[in-house]
Amino acid sequence: MADNNESIKDMILNSKKIAICVEDVSSTEIATCLGLLAKFLADRGKEVGVYSAGAIDTQLAEKIENEGFKVENTLKSITYVISIDYGRTGIEKISYDPDEKTGRLNFYITPTSGEFDFENIEYKTEGNDFDTVITIGVTSFKDLGELYDKNRKLFIDSKVISIVKGDSTLGDQSIQVGEDENYLVALKQLIGEDLDEKSANLIADALLGDIQTVDMIGDPDLLSELVELGKYGVDLSDKLNKIFYTKTYSNLDLQIKLMHNVTVDRESRVIWSKLNREELKFCGIDKDNIDLRGRIIFNITDEFDIAFAVYEVARDELEIVVESNDTSKYEASNIAGVFGGKGTPSHATFRVENMPIKDFEKNIFVVLNDMYGLNVKGKAVEFKSSAGNGEKERPNLPPTVGGSKGK
Repeated sequence: MADNNESIKDMILNSKKIAICVEDVSSTEIATCLGLLAKFLADRGKEVGVYSAGAIDTQLAEKIENEGFKVENTLKSITYVISIDYGRTGIEKISYDPDEKTGRLNFYITPTSGEFDFENIEYKTEGNDFDTVITIGVTSFKDLGELYDKNRKLFIDSKVISIVKGDSTLGDQSIQVGEDENYLVALKQLIGEDLDEKSANLIADALLGDIQTVDMIGDPDLLSELVELGKYGVDLSDKLNKIFYTKTYSNLDLQIKLMHNVTVDRESRVIWSKLNREELKFCGIDKDNIDLRGRIIFNITDEFDIAFAVYEVARDELEIVVESNDTSKYEASNIAGVFGGKGTPSHATFRVENMPIKDFEKNIFVVLNDMYGLNVKGKAVEFKSSAGNGEKERPNLPPTVGGSKGK
């Protein structure tokens, strides 16, 4: 792998103009890869173009634009071709001259038959001046759609280097990444000792993403990558501290109110709490400063498999955190994914619009029923601890902990 990386790195550094192509820009992983690779190449005097065949997430595109690059959907051609089908219309002579008065270039076509059909003329574009193409996450050129279809000559004439997961190979050289690995790890290895502090921080932020402490501890490869990034100036203590809640008095009020509004369904093993707009306002928190990092504070017993924290950040607009305590049965990222959210199997976030907070149970728990057959009743059940290890059984907690207001 190391020898292959050096060979590919030499190939890249011997190039002058490089196009980086992806299927779409819809993940932090891909966006960070584009920004990191483009910056690395530009810093070494290369001309760089960044292209996406599909959708470009606006917020993710900003990450790339912050590095001085714009993601485009179209490769600009440098050759424009006008074709005449002379098999259908005989051509005796073609001449041309520029008309300086009108700024036009006139072509004069003399057909052999004395008649000419303009339907026999076709127009197309082809070619550009890139000498190298790098693809990320592309297993087939067809995945690039029109980027490939309209620029096949580029992919034929240029050197093509692919960074791809699994066993796929594409182009002249491939860097293969494990199915569960991050493309950024491959880029880090490719860049090697040329990695600078800013780039190392970009990688660290992307690797951490929505990850939680428990997920990180269970991933020795990730820990190893983060420790190694520390050698390039990454402040790991600062990065890890940001995984947790913001340490403010407002957030303390928020967590206290969450604890007061806890509702449970012991049979379905689901626990949740909701805060409406008035409660958020009391805590000095709104849509712009709510912090969804950190674990759900009341999710502290293994008697529940799934936990939700629900915040009404605007009228009929909810920000929701979901956690799974048993990822072998339920994955938080799968639940959040139904609503366009993302995260890890144990912790994920998502947003729901046009849903009053009072309808949370009715709507979200239908999804749990469809996905897992869970029949969450959506009514409060008081906490009740059982005696164990010689401890006396504690009395039920006060009703204020048993459910949300109005229940």
